Amino acid sequence: MLAVHPLRASDIPVITGRSVFIMQELSQSYWSEHWALVQERTRAFFTAYYATDPDVIVRFIEDYGIDYWIIQPAHFLPTYLESRIRFAAEPHNTWVRRELRPTPEALLAGLDRSTVGFSDGTHYGISSAELVAWLRTP
Repeated sequence: MLAVHPLRASDIPVITGRSVFIMQELSQSYWSEHWALVQERTRAFFTAYYATDPDVIVRFIEDYGIDYWIIQPAHFLPTYLESRIRFAAEPHNTWVRRELRPTPEALLAGLDRSTVGFSDGTHYGISSAELVAWLRTP
């Protein structure tokens, strides 16, 4: 299962045949059972993505079977975090902005090209095993 920002995840299943944890197209819920799942996953993803505590990321990986991450470093820049760019569909976007309040101090902001397994200049790819090892490095 891939953890990737929901606004960037749409094409990944078609191109790779891999499942993504959450994506924009499936965030529009019209029945209560699906809504509960979307809300849980959206909050879990953004809580881990912008976590400042390594245990939050490790728990997310373990709880949801995440084996690979695609991370966009620009998502951690103050210019992105302070802009009006949306994080996700509403009402999730409002929750991220008002309740979670992401900051540039998120741990994933510390990843760089030397740490990750893949970089295309705008995205990093890293296995969960490599990410956990990096998080555990003193």
